[in-house]
Parts: sequence; structure tokens; C-alpha cells
Amino acid sequence: MYNQWPFFRVTIDLVEMVFAKGDPGIAALNDRLLVSKDLWPFGEQLRSKYEETKKLLLQ
Repeated sequence: MYNQWPFFRVTIDLVEMVFAKGDPGIAALNDRLLVSKDLWPFGEQLRSKYEETKKLLLQ
């Protein structure tokens, strides 16, 4: 599918670029320093989804 559908290939390539630039550790640090505690679970959920998506892309 990746080789035969240009739209899919470009989409996957863009997602890979975003993952290369993202750093969940820095995001967690920003949460602790800049975000109120009541929103910390939201950041944890986003980082969890980030890792889940990364695993699926690498399959």
C-alpha cells in the first residue's frame, strides 16, 4: 500500500517526521513546570497515545 498509493506514502512520511521531532520527555517536563496539576492526566494520556501510535507505525 505504501508503494502504490502516493497519498498514503506522503501521509506516513509526514507522521514519521512529526515523531522524529517529538519528545515525550520534554513534554512531560513542560507539564510539570508550566501546566496546572488538574491537567496532568491529559498530558499523560497524550503521551500514552503517542507511544501507542508509534508502535503501530513501526509494525
